[in-house]
Amino acid sequence: MAHIDEEPQLVHADNGVITNLPVTRQIIQLNTRLEFDPANPSYHPVESAGVNPDVPSLLPPNTISSIIFCRDCHNTDDPNGPQGPHGSGFDFLLERNYETLDNSAESSFNYAICYKCHSRQSILANQSFSEHNKHIVDERTPCSVCHDPHGVNNLQGNTFNNSHLINFDITVVRPVGQIDPRFEDRGRFAGQCFLTCHGAVHNPESYP
Repeated sequence: MAHIDEEPQLVHADNGVITNLPVTRQIIQLNTRLEFDPANPSYHPVESAGVNPDVPSLLPPNTISSIIFCRDCHNTDDPNGPQGPHGSGFDFLLERNYETLDNSAESSFNYAICYKCHSRQSILANQSFSEHNKHIVDERTPCSVCHDPHGVNNLQGNTFNNSHLINFDITVVRPVGQIDPRFEDRGRFAGQCFLTCHGAVHNPESYP
């Protein structure tokens, strides 16, 4: 029997287990294997180390070279129960809570699965994105509105528009006129958005 750390990754990849998305994404992908493809513009590091060389929010022992397992996120919510993604009181079979409802207050509980690996202090101090605090705290915008936690397939997205797991929730992020919502990567911790969100028109809004 294989040791648990040697479990095959993405056992559900091409099996049609996922039939709809819990968040209405701009780019729709139901194949888990394609979401984690190392050729993608961005992905969580399940099949390969990540492509972003600068992630100041990572909590030790995680580094930019780390590989994670599906069960690091998808797991029982009972630390004393049988481990594995076989049941959880949280949505999406997650080990910890992940709020995707717009207009949700920021808290360590609401984004607990994110804060398992990413420092809440770093995120809210805007160390990687100059307006994280404004969006998450002031505008009460969930992480999921901008970020697709699995990844964006390279056949559908690209490094200019979909780095940093950017794949908008189109129930919240709207077009500017006839232009589809768009993020543009402008280098280290810099970018701009062309979109409408919470009634604010970004055409563009540049960061920092």
